[in-house]
Amino acid sequence: MMNKYDLVYRDDIIDAVKKNIPHAIFDDYGNYTVRGMRLLDVISDVPVAQPECKKGWWVEMGVNADKTHNIVCSKCGEGYKTKGHAKSIATRAKWKFCPSCGADMRGESDETICD
Repeated sequence: MMNKYDLVYRDDIIDAVKKNIPHAIFDDYGNYTVRGMRLLDVISDVPVAQPECKKGWWVEMGVNADKTHNIVCSKCGEGYKTKGHAKSIATRAKWKFCPSCGADMRGESDETICD
């Protein structure tokens, strides 16, 4: 179930539909169907979300016995476990937005880079 902070890219939705339910898009020969083209048009026509632009960053709160790291959102204080520390490339790649409050976590200060 999505919440109001779940932000997705249209291309990701289209790719997921093509991958997971190809019969909805393509015929037996791999050609687009009329119904498939209409589905892609509907996805493309969904209005762009204009979320509140909250800027935050991950705060490292320590390492657990299992070598996972505790990170906390600087905006809402919600905490999560991750395999990498708060400033690692892997953590930043996976946790671009806070799942709890939707804050944009791509940066290290309150500078606004939401797009």
